[in-house]
Amino acid sequence: MENCDLGISTKRIHEERATMEGLDRITSVLPDSIVHRILTFLPTKVAARTQILSKRRKALWLSFPFLNLHEIWFDHDDDNVETSCRVRFLCHMERTLRLCNLEQIKRLSFSTISPHDTALVSLLDTCLASVMKGKIIELDLNLQGTHNPKRGLCDHYILPQDIFSNGSHLVTIALEVCQFGSYDAMNFPSLRNFTMRDVHMHLVHSNFVFF
Repeated sequence: MENCDLGISTKRIHEERATMEGLDRITSVLPDSIVHRILTFLPTKVAARTQILSKRRKALWLSFPFLNLHEIWFDHDDDNVETSCRVRFLCHMERTLRLCNLEQIKRLSFSTISPHDTALVSLLDTCLASVMKGKIIELDLNLQGTHNPKRGLCDHYILPQDIFSNGSHLVTIALEVCQFGSYDAMNFPSLRNFTMRDVHMHLVHSNFVFF
């Protein structure tokens, strides 16, 4: 993304800073695990802004084990009426991937509200490649398909090999509007919950290992 200046107003920044400073006073005496739990109730884009409060808050954000990326959060943004929802979402994704230690993520939840495009697929592939290097235990992907007029169908997001090569710690997987590619093997020894909706599968040559 060449330009990710979302034009957040100065007034809005001051208002949010005042709110977050109040939160900082409340949570300053709490252990990191409790603060992490509190941050899970905030949209990622709001939780990320708490890092401006102090060095401790920045460290807490960088060590945050849950990553929620949902395009719908950017669908209505009064400060950015001239910038499309997708552009705002991509800019947020780009910043998040740049700042976070993705290998420490334990839960990733991702969803879109409009058909995926090349830029989004590139960022999501990068995100999944990094996240799957760690010990992620929960993965939730919900993507809108891209209409293909030649086929009369929706082209679903093709799940990358990283999920299946490095999924030994995954306990829960939820997939919606995705597509399986051709994989050498699928090894999920820790898997306990696997849900799929509108998922295309071509598994003739795949080798599954589920326990």
